[in-house]
Amino acid sequence: MAILPGLSGIEVGVLVNGIPAREYPNLDDTDVSPTTVTKYIQSEDGKKFSIHLRVEDPYKFDEDCGTLGFKIFVDSRCVRKPYLRKEKYEGEYKRAWKQEVIGTKVADGIRAFQFVPIKMTESDDAALTMLDDEVSISKIGQIVVRLYRESDAVLADGSKFRRETLDPKDHAVHEMALKGESKSHGTALGEVTKVEGLETVLYKTTKLDGVDSPLAEFRFAYRSRAALQSLLVIPHGPDPSEVPLTPKRRGRPPKKVVNGKKSDLVSVAIPVAEAIELDKYANLTATQKKQVNELLASFSGKSSGRKVKRVAHGDMEVDTPTKRQRTTNIERSEQTKNNPKNKIVDVIDLSLEG
Repeated sequence: MAILPGLSGIEVGVLVNGIPAREYPNLDDTDVSPTTVTKYIQSEDGKKFSIHLRVEDPYKFDEDCGTLGFKIFVDSRCVRKPYLRKEKYEGEYKRAWKQEVIGTKVADGIRAFQFVPIKMTESDDAALTMLDDEVSISKIGQIVVRLYRESDAVLADGSKFRRETLDPKDHAVHEMALKGESKSHGTALGEVTKVEGLETVLYKTTKLDGVDSPLAEFRFAYRSRAALQSLLVIPHGPDPSEVPLTPKRRGRPPKKVVNGKKSDLVSVAIPVAEAIELDKYANLTATQKKQVNELLASFSGKSSGRKVKRVAHGDMEVDTPTKRQRTTNIERSEQTKNNPKNKIVDVIDLSLEG
């Protein structure tokens, strides 16, 4: 919602399909008045939009102000004039008032505001009306809400009241009419939505500070996503809300790449004093890996000066018992069948595995 520092409690915003439009700052801010704020919003083909107004505490009416008058312009045309009377704000509404203007009232309902694409052509016939189209194009692309301090409201005669429409031109405009303009959308009114008991009450007031001196002015320049990117208002690339999320990987963890090959090895604790790097197991079968781990585990624990020799197996070297140690280990295995405290050691010949 757009706000002004000097008007705490007053907010104005645009909703697109019922959701507050994301507002982007005007990078080329030329607002010279401290009572004016300009924001960019994104427009999309066929989407409905509405104007949200809010006045709440801590805002307080001035002593000489009996009414706050909002004047809403869409593409330079005044489409609605909501009012907030001081007596209602401080009484019935308890200093918390809001209103959503979704469209223009007609005899039996409301026609909603919506964005529509500008039709373009390169035909020679369209060039004949290019000057008129340039004037029309210059007036579109902005939603403006002006807020006035006004006198007490009195009932007015509505017999001469006429609302302006937003129906766009039904002919295509020459693309040269858009030269230098980053515009791709206009606005229109949707189909009639019937509303039971719809009543319009007209009031007449006097602007206390004059027509050219509003209390505040809120401007919303609507553009397509591509146009906002060309203006450097938003970064190039796809809309983050439309990029699919990468699904979480389920099941087994991804294989580790070892020496250019995928391996099923994962981090495990090996009970040996001097662990051999797991990467050296890459070329072993699952059975060989298991046997190596068991063999290494048998060498852990107390060291009583056993002699071992280095044996090469492919691209790895392991410490393996000498012939005498293997014989001793086999003898010990026979002696420890009834003694579970001692470890059983199997002698493994890796060269026999596929």
